[in-house]
Amino acid sequence: MKKIIAFFSLLIMSETLSAQGLQAGVRSGVGVNYHHYDIQNRKDYAWVNQLSLRHETKKKWAFELGLEHNYTAFRHTPSDNYKVYFESSFAPPAYEELSRRVQMNRIAVNMVAQYDITCPALQNKCSMFKRFKNYMGIQISPSRIFFTEDSKLLHTSDNKTISESRYRYSIYDLYFGINNTMKYSITPKLHVIANISVLMGTGMFDSKSYYKSLPMVYRANTLVNKTIGINYRLSRN
Repeated sequence: MKKIIAFFSLLIMSETLSAQGLQAGVRSGVGVNYHHYDIQNRKDYAWVNQLSLRHETKKKWAFELGLEHNYTAFRHTPSDNYKVYFESSFAPPAYEELSRRVQMNRIAVNMVAQYDITCPALQNKCSMFKRFKNYMGIQISPSRIFFTEDSKLLHTSDNKTISESRYRYSIYDLYFGINNTMKYSITPKLHVIANISVLMGTGMFDSKSYYKSLPMVYRANTLVNKTIGINYRLSRN
């Protein structure tokens, strides 16, 4: 799998470096994160920001290399099995977790290869669509996800509540899926870009095997991202 990623990265970089028509872009939008957290299936919304370098060839292929940040925050009620924060086999629990606020920050490198699927007949019938392009392809995204949790705890001996903020862990992951880019050219150099991606986490990039050691806390998830932004052409074909 690492060899595939290295080959994909080399292909995009070689196309970009040799490109005469290179575009730089910025996009922002929302995402839906379908994931499994602490024995719960969840659907949470994310704020998505993307930076990209894009090259579109004369043979209808397009290659994109970019950085992405996803931010997700949600409130979580601990399940009965994970309600106790500190516990030993010889003594009752010292603290009981009442509630938890979880923040997930995902940093990813996006590698995309697409093909132009724009309908020529539609462009010929309507002049407005002559400025429109539609690309469909695949995406591979090595990622790292950081988890931070703010918990409200109950001290069982005196029933006092305390708050605690802690960095819990991070996970390396590899996402793959489909990517759709729709482009409308305002001028020869300025383009409006709308992007949709559907990605699934695999856990293949995780050398520490967190998916095995923490199977009920975090599992492979599915991300659906929708962003919109602008691309500016740096050079011409």
